[in-house]
Amino acid sequence: MEHEITAPVIDEGTVSQLKELADGDAEFLDDLCQSFVSEWTQRIDELRTAVTEGQPDVLGKAAHRLKGGSANLGLARLSEICLKLELIGKGGITDGAAGYLDMLTGEYDHSMEEWRSRAFQ
Repeated sequence: MEHEITAPVIDEGTVSQLKELADGDAEFLDDLCQSFVSEWTQRIDELRTAVTEGQPDVLGKAAHRLKGGSANLGLARLSEICLKLELIGKGGITDGAAGYLDMLTGEYDHSMEEWRSRAFQ
């Protein structure tokens, strides 16, 4: 299975909209970020368990939730990787998910750093 991801790290339009919505309120943006980090921690544990224990339903549902949270912040690459995981789970399998899970966890720190640099500038 090819693990090609084409999305940019950040969806600049979404980040711009969030900044406009925040209207200079850094606490609002920080709250959004912290909510996502909490969601990430819970969902990444679910994804790891799903892959390890071969639970495609759990894989699909956890990936779907994380995909939405990522997209809401403009974390486009994380969202695309989550979509790949979601589709694997919806296909009733977990085969091939481990590579995407590794990619997802490997991309997280870089994506969050990029988001923070744009959201708080």
